Order: sequence, then C-alpha cells, then structure tokens
Amino acid sequence: MSRTIPEALKTAQEKTSEFMDVREIEDLPKLFISPAEKFMDEFNGNSKDLKGLFKVPKEMSFEANLHQQICNTAKNQYESTGGEIFLHGIAFTEDEQIGNWISRTNGRYKTKQIPTTLDGMMDINKNKVTFNFLKSLEIQNINNETMLVHPSTHEFWEDEEIRMNLLTFLVGWSKNSIVYEKRSQKKRYQDVATEALKSDKSADKEQIEVGFVDGLFEMYKLRIEIANARAELISNSYLQGYRHKFGTFLFNSFLSFRSTTIEDLISEKRQQLDLHKKIEASRMAYDFLILQHASLKCVLEQKYDELINVTIYDKFIAPYLKRRHSQYTIVALTRSCAVLINQELLLAFMVRKNNWIKKQKLDEKNKQEMQANKLTQMQKPTALAIKEQVSVEVDEKLRQVASESTSKIPSAKKSKSNTRIPGLAQLISKSSKETKARSEIAMDEKVEAEEGEEAGLLIKGLINIW
Repeated sequence: MSRTIPEALKTAQEKTSEFMDVREIEDLPKLFISPAEKFMDEFNGNSKDLKGLFKVPKEMSFEANLHQQICNTAKNQYESTGGEIFLHGIAFTEDEQIGNWISRTNGRYKTKQIPTTLDGMMDINKNKVTFNFLKSLEIQNINNETMLVHPSTHEFWEDEEIRMNLLTFLVGWSKNSIVYEKRSQKKRYQDVATEALKSDKSADKEQIEVGFVDGLFEMYKLRIEIANARAELISNSYLQGYRHKFGTFLFNSFLSFRSTTIEDLISEKRQQLDLHKKIEASRMAYDFLILQHASLKCVLEQKYDELINVTIYDKFIAPYLKRRHSQYTIVALTRSCAVLINQELLLAFMVRKNNWIKKQKLDEKNKQEMQANKLTQMQKPTALAIKEQVSVEVDEKLRQVASESTSKIPSAKKSKSNTRIPGLAQLISKSSKETKARSEIAMDEKVEAEEGEEAGLLIKGLINIW
C-alpha cells in the first residue's frame, strides 16, 4: 500500500533517529606534523636569526689541489665517522664503484612512487608517514652533516662559478609561476578537451607541480587553514565559508510557482537538508585540506629524492670535479652540497613566510583604517567632505606631475656593486619580479591585440552596412 506522506518529506520529529547530532563530529582526523614542520611554523625570527642556528664547518688549511684532497679524504672520513649520515634518502653502496651514479643520469633512476588513490593519499596522514626531505631539513640534521663530512668538501661549493650555477638552478627548482596562473573559464574547457584526447599514460600529458619553496610555503598555509577549520568544526560542526544551501536549491529547482502551503510543508525539511549537507560538505572540505597537505609532501619528496640522487652529481659534481674519483667522493660532495641547499631552502622559505605575515598584518591594518575613515567621512557635513575630496584630487595631480619631472632627471652613475654572491631567497625574489614584469607586458600586448581585432571587426561591419 502506498504511503500518504513521501519518505523524503517526513518531519524531523518522525525521523529523529536517522539524523546525526549537529554538535557531534566523529572521527575528525588530526593533521600529523613532523618536527621540521613544527619548527617552520613556530620560528618567528628573521634570516639573520636563522643563519645563527647553522654550524660553520671546521677551519683548516687546504692543499694546493683541493679536488685531489677531496678524493683522498672521502673514504677515510666516511669510515672514521662510522658511516653515520643524516642526509636521509641518499642511495649508495659502500664501495668505490660509480657505475650506479652514472646510470642514473641516463634516465634510469626511478623516482619514489606516491599513492594514486584518494584513500592511499589520506593514509599518508593517518599512518603518520615520515618523509626524507623533512628529516633532512631539520636544523640538527643539517648541522650534523656539516660536521661529519670533511671540510674540503664544503670548500668545493665555495667556488664562485659552481655556487652561482647551483643557486641559479635552485631558483627554477624552487618556484614555478605557472601553478599560480589564473585560467579563464574558456581556457579550462580547452584544457579539459585537450586532456580528454590524450591517454592517461601519454608522454605528452603536461605535468604541473609546485616548486620546492612554493610547496613548503603552501604546506605552511595549509597547516594554518587546517588548524582553523578543525577548531571551527569542533565548535560549530560546519565551516562558515561553505554557503551553499542544498535543501533550498533542491526544492526551488522543482517548484515553478509560489505556494504558501507547500513552502510551509517543506520548510523544516529544507532547513534540515541545508544544515546536514553543510555539515557533510564541511567535513569533505576539511579532508580535502589534509589531502592537499599529504599530496604536497609526496610531490616534494619526489623532487628532493631526484635532487640528491641524480641532479647534484649530474649537473654540479661530474662537470666540475677534475680528478678521478670514487663513489665515496660523490657521496661526500653530495652531502656537503645538500647542507648548502637545505640552508638556502630554509632561508628562502622563512623570507617568504615573514613577507606573507607582514602583508597579512598590513592588509588588516589598512582595512581597519579604511573602515574608520569611512565612518569619519560619513559623520562630516557634505560641503566639508566635497571640499576635502577636491583637495585630495588636486594633491594627487601635483604629485603625478612632480613624479614625472623627477623621472626625467638622469640618475647618477652607481658605484660598482659588491661581488658577494646573493642567496637563494634574493635570487627567487629577483626572478619573481622579472616574471611579473613579463606577465604584465604580455597581458598589455594581449589586450591591445584584442582591442585591435574588435576595432577591425567594427570597421568591417560598418563597411558592410554602407
């Protein structure tokens, strides 16, 4: 026999047992944070303060031939320290053969596999999986490596050409501007259509991932966002940022006329659906934040693994080491290079983090001042407000004229710049400014081209009319 009241429209009182308590959040996962991440979150000093935490290699006199000394001391240094290594993830064998390292440069090195399913990626956080790059970035481990390798290996990376080439490479490796490019809706559809024509295993499929410092910074922001979301879920059972009303949307989609009777009947059910779907979607959003954090860890682990096991040797040891060498020499130079890289990566991250924090505070301050100024302006008489607005506009015009006049004055010739090699943070900042300038020029050219095209079409249309 058919029921008089549809199952989906029963009131809350009739189906109380079928709904969860809106104040109850069960099995809410907690983000696992490694010691390195904890340090990145809690350290509030500047670059100088961070540099003060790094140990300096032992001072000693070097032979005339530095490269020969590196090769002569590598094996003895390794054995005298008991083979202890704090550069996690470096792959080598305790012998002098270098064939394995050479073969890696021929594309035979297999990068670390990462989960390819949602559940597998969520298990990264659930099982508290540790990552080699995060362990290697711990201050204590960086300092341990500094003192364990022979001082001559650190000296190898002080060569101006080698160091500058290394840092230049790290700029591109640390940042990827493409991941922050905003795509138009039309571009998204084009990309989806293009990818649909390709196989998932196609070699032509474009891989877009964050740079290493990009990843460290995005993980830092995610940890803040996850902590805030967790607190909000525990307090309210849902996230305020989710504004979609599922029940309202559902019923409105199937109601083509106004009826107080129907609206009264579905009112309670509509509100209940709004709330339940908001709770459900908020939990999904929280899990998605954790998924992003775990995914970034895996991406950075792959990048770091390839860096220490392939790239350093292929690009910076083999081309510059001018002596016949063993695997012990490769490992020693890779470890000393990783010390320099890890220090620069942490410094670059801290600079970006501190700049972001300053901008957040400045934006908040400007917002408060703007609101206060608006309130003050609203309280002023109209005549006085108009007079002040005119005065502001006149001052702005005078400032622009003065600025244009000043820009025409030739600047004095600058003195010769310091020859000191800039750090990774400075090089990344310079590269970002250049990329931004190129993007603005490209955007202007695109706008001009589109305007020209529209003007051509307009002229053509007028000709056709006449």
